[in-house]
Amino acid sequence: MNGPRKSMDVFAVEMLGLLLLPPLAMGAFLAVLGEPSDFLPGFGIGLVVGVGAAKLRNEIRGVREDPDS
Repeated sequence: MNGPRKSMDVFAVEMLGLLLLPPLAMGAFLAVLGEPSDFLPGFGIGLVVGVGAAKLRNEIRGVREDPDS
């Protein structure tokens, strides 16, 4: 777990991906399965999933940087 630290640019791209990709993917998935009007509920569900994943990623980054562990 103690590999080389990623730069802030890589971290920012990862967080942006975690916040944007799940909402867009879930919205598109529900729109394809159902009707185009199902995009917004899928976007909302994906947003919750993306924020949860981003918070988990941030927590893991904090644990890796904590020298006391």
